[in-house]
Amino acid sequence: MAAEHAKKPVTVVLVDEVQFMTADQVRQLAWIVDELNVPVMAYGLKNNVYGTLFSDAIIAMMALAQDFQEIKQLCHCGRKATMILKYDRNGEAVRSGPVVEIGGEGRYVSVCRPHWTKGDIGPAARQLLAQPVAAE
Repeated sequence: MAAEHAKKPVTVVLVDEVQFMTADQVRQLAWIVDELNVPVMAYGLKNNVYGTLFSDAIIAMMALAQDFQEIKQLCHCGRKATMILKYDRNGEAVRSGPVVEIGGEGRYVSVCRPHWTKGDIGPAARQLLAQPVAAE
């Protein structure tokens, strides 16, 4: 990797959805920073829908990162959203099953901890559920 970098230098590495990486991949990112002197900017979710750290990758990232900058999200109530709430087609909070649902992108909402605890998805998410589904 160092030889390739010498031929065609990389100025920065950007990573999205870091929560889906492995801890080994995160350690490789740290090696890129330390050995190749290339900044790495990684983005992802810290918590999963069940209120625990998302994955071993997040644990490794928190341990190895030199700097954290939180991107602030707002709950429907205006407070800082620190949690992800997964909900079903009826707007009810999902409290068991797989953390990630393929094709369920529209069934996750960022909320504050009190609304996560209550399972309150908020008016915007409820309004989306009320809209008719377009035929494919």
